[in-house]
Amino acid sequence: MNHSLLLLFSLLLLSSSCKNNTETQVVDETTNDQENTISKDAVTPEKASITYSDNETKTNNQERITENNSSSNLNASKSVHSTSSSMVEEAQKSFAINYASAWSSQDASKVASFYAADGSLVVNGKEPAIGTRAITKVAQGFMTTFPDMVVTMDNLENIDDQLKFHWTLSGTNAGKQGKGNFVKIKGYEIWTLNKEGKIQLSDGHFDAKEYQRQLLGKK
Repeated sequence: MNHSLLLLFSLLLLSSSCKNNTETQVVDETTNDQENTISKDAVTPEKASITYSDNETKTNNQERITENNSSSNLNASKSVHSTSSSMVEEAQKSFAINYASAWSSQDASKVASFYAADGSLVVNGKEPAIGTRAITKVAQGFMTTFPDMVVTMDNLENIDDQLKFHWTLSGTNAGKQGKGNFVKIKGYEIWTLNKEGKIQLSDGHFDAKEYQRQLLGKK
């Protein structure tokens, strides 16, 4: 009887142990499956870093594109401004050269054509010649004194809103009552132009004493 009870108790213990081992195995497998699932779904630090790096690269590229576009627009603006300034300077230079040629033409009306209808010409601070007729008269006076007169442009300066026209006059005093002496004198005119690009005011200057000395042939 005791032997039978001992055998029965042993069988019960063995059965309980197997059941516990099975439950433990099931729990372990379930735990492993959960860990594997979490591991698969998790974002690794490396991937997060790559994703951030990719976004950062895209952002940097966009910033570079924006900077390049801004730089291109600025350079284009400078180029347009430079081209515009260059064209204005060329037009002013051409105007000055043609003005000098008008003084050399022996046609006083050509000189007056560079002035506004109510423009004025002042020579060495004297009474201004105002209007086309008066300006024509002043130009004709020099042309009569120097029948072979040549006026050349030496330089043209931009001074604020005005132009400073540097010139050289050369010619022989062969007109009426002339001494036949050769004269070469330098001077300048300060121009104020109107909106149409005509001379509104010309304030001319040259060395009057030197002019008279050469005119009279004095040494």
